[in-house]
Amino acid sequence: MGVYHLMGAGFSPGVITASLAYYKKMYEEKDNDFFRGRNTLRKTEAVIIFTTPQVINKPDVKFEDNAYGRTKGKAGEGKWLDIVQKFIKKERGEWLDDKFVLYFLEADHIDFNRSRNTLIDLFYALQKKEVWVNLTGGSNVINLSLFFMTMISGITGRAYYTYTSHSELLRPASHKNFWRPIPVLKADFDTRYIDILTCLETTTAADDNGWVKDEDLRSELNRLSSFQNLNITSLRQDFLNKLHGWLIERDEDKNRNRISASGREFLELVEENEVLRALLTKKKLDTPPKIDDLCRRISID
Repeated sequence: MGVYHLMGAGFSPGVITASLAYYKKMYEEKDNDFFRGRNTLRKTEAVIIFTTPQVINKPDVKFEDNAYGRTKGKAGEGKWLDIVQKFIKKERGEWLDDKFVLYFLEADHIDFNRSRNTLIDLFYALQKKEVWVNLTGGSNVINLSLFFMTMISGITGRAYYTYTSHSELLRPASHKNFWRPIPVLKADFDTRYIDILTCLETTTAADDNGWVKDEDLRSELNRLSSFQNLNITSLRQDFLNKLHGWLIERDEDKNRNRISASGREFLELVEENEVLRALLTKKKLDTPPKIDDLCRRISID
């Protein structure tokens, strides 16, 4: 299986090209530490650029076609997408899968909800792929939506960002300090969190301010098949303490809890978005999103 590189991008094409140049170098050098073990080299099967049409269609973009590890290169200027296309074509080699595809996925650089919902469909479509996410380029909204799905989807193999002080360079100016991994726990989302939020939102045991006592919450959750024989210690340590400050508010002095504003927003999102619900619960959709329906293929020939 090859790697699907998902990358946010702004007006510097070097965010895309330099990351790919680094990956190519690691592949050609058969760097076992980078690929985490022997015989684990993986070709690049696809690159998905998550950005706006304004970015990929921007003309007169300045760049420097530098040699790897050099801070200077031949100056050039061109359309953003052309620069990326020509770079990949020039750098073609064993590191690219024979069926390599370059994709464009349209982002909204202002509306987080729209970008997030676009990525929900994409991550569902990528469930059986090895996904590496680059969190370097693009607006804050683009990166936040990528980060949100990276952490919640449970399918991201690697997440990373890159550093360069020369944004116009097409390749890393320094190999040593360029690639910076971000720890990602590749684990399934615990759907019992949704049960807890739903209970806090709908229970009649809540007081006028929405607070629900631990014992009342435990009693209601024990009626669900997912929480049979739940004891109060496990409820507090394994669930409530983890959700506190994220999706619920917890008053430990009075042993009570209530759903937070962000928890209510998350619950509404799960209830309204069938694809996210299916992604989190690992259920199959009758008509699942497909990569080629979500993204536009871009030729590099």
